[in-house]
Amino acid sequence: MKKTINLLLIIITSLSGFLCLVSCSENHDIEEKISSLQSQPIKLCLDEMRCRNKYGDTIVVDSVKPLYRMVVYVDSSACSPCTLDKMYVWNESIKKARRLGSMLKHVFIVAPKPEQIEDAYLSIESNGLDSPVYVDTAYAFRKANPHLPEERMYHSFLLDEKDSVVIVGNPIENPKIDSLINVIVFK
Repeated sequence: MKKTINLLLIIITSLSGFLCLVSCSENHDIEEKISSLQSQPIKLCLDEMRCRNKYGDTIVVDSVKPLYRMVVYVDSSACSPCTLDKMYVWNESIKKARRLGSMLKHVFIVAPKPEQIEDAYLSIESNGLDSPVYVDTAYAFRKANPHLPEERMYHSFLLDEKDSVVIVGNPIENPKIDSLINVIVFK
């Protein structure tokens, strides 16, 4: 099943113009990185992070573990405040999941550079995102998941109830990934 999804993702990515003129070795590299992500469950380590929303520090209490979680990870290689300022684009996806009563939860994790922490907090409070953001100042997520590729394109993924990666890709940036998620989550 995972190999089929991997192959489907490669085809979708190629068809959508995400990768132009991809060579066989690049396809193999993508397949290897997706396989690496799927090789073991993702450890979220959310209890080791500070959780913030537009009102400041917050606590998220989930009485029921969702069947699926869409994880969006922003590491310190990106300008965390810059990326956070654009996170409001996820609001439609969040509203859709809530409206349809699905068991999909969005998990946003940001690991800012030490000098960007205060800017990251300000961005979270002002970005208009309708979801809390976990701020990973100790880089616990990266340490717990050394199999996570460095490239940003692998930092958005759908987890199942066992925290295994089902789909890799950003549904906001790629309509084909969004369609796949709709088929799996909103059956």
